[in-house]
Amino acid sequence: MKIAGIICEYNPFHNGHAYHIAETKKIYDGVVCVMSGDFVQRGEASLVSKHLRAAAAVLSGADLVVELPTPYSCASAERFAKGGIEILSALGVVNTLSFGAEDTDIALLQKIATILNDTSVYDNISKRLKSGVSFATAREEAIREFLPEGADIIAKPNNLLAVEYLRFLPDDMNALAIKRQGVDHDETLPCGGFASASFIREQILNGIDVSPFIPAASYEVIKDSSPVLLDDKIVLSYLKRLSMEDFKNTPDVTEGLESRIFNAVKESDTLEDLYASVKTKRYAHSRVRRIVLNAYLGITKDDLLTAPAYVRVLAMNDTGKKILKSARKKATLPIITKPTQGKGIPAFEKSVFHADLYALFSKDKQISEWKRSPFIL
Repeated sequence: MKIAGIICEYNPFHNGHAYHIAETKKIYDGVVCVMSGDFVQRGEASLVSKHLRAAAAVLSGADLVVELPTPYSCASAERFAKGGIEILSALGVVNTLSFGAEDTDIALLQKIATILNDTSVYDNISKRLKSGVSFATAREEAIREFLPEGADIIAKPNNLLAVEYLRFLPDDMNALAIKRQGVDHDETLPCGGFASASFIREQILNGIDVSPFIPAASYEVIKDSSPVLLDDKIVLSYLKRLSMEDFKNTPDVTEGLESRIFNAVKESDTLEDLYASVKTKRYAHSRVRRIVLNAYLGITKDDLLTAPAYVRVLAMNDTGKKILKSARKKATLPIITKPTQGKGIPAFEKSVFHADLYALFSKDKQISEWKRSPFIL
């Protein structure tokens, strides 16, 4: 079988995601999705649980959905991409990585990836950071010196992820770029049947019908679930107990930022107050949100430096079962279908703890993560 992999969040699964899978399946026999767990790259709880999102994906074209654990799903684009690719590669059956991008010129994207894999570019970035600009701005300006058109390419969020994927893509895995359809990332207005995930989340939170933008089968899965948001009091009550050293050991905390966070936590009554107090021109809002969430979840710099230790199956159909059967013969990591198989694996046990924390924010009745079996279509 020719198997393609997709690294995704599906928060929630929408028509654009269904289009991406459908286009990929015109070429490949099956699609394996490595999907974020219950916490996502924006530094937030996923609006819909990973189990419902995985089921929605399989009902709308995906064949096998496995989890991208929280240390990678709630990380920068680089670490998000690296973690996802390591899991796909560990399965031993994925031939190609398929990704959506605003620009689908693989050769150009690969040129940018090559630049970012050259350590000399980071000397350039470091010099620019000293002027107080954000890392993203410094990176774009540095790339412009090496490849003028590259800066505009990498400024687009899906292109950035595409470049990060290509940086870590193993030699035995091909790349397939699918043109993003309908609307841009974080677009505030829909276009036809397409809308960005951020627009859809906002509509859901405002009680507005989003069925035109979500495949019917997927909508049936998520329509009755209550949206999940971080609870300021729960998060802050924990953060206020942390030491400065705890913040220092949190991913993305550098150059004494732990002191700024520690003091801001003491004085903040809401998470938005905290984000605003820590954010600077140098440290973007999204980075601050991720730091705060990682601190709450107890994710450390060591967690992020450690490669994935397992593959957790969340959902599959008949084709997914065949892929999984083949993967069991070739995989370089243990494949977990029943949570009890993960006992004794510290990283998996920590992921169960993260699921328990996520459950604190949900208004819906929760099933113990230790009793969660994959959704099977």
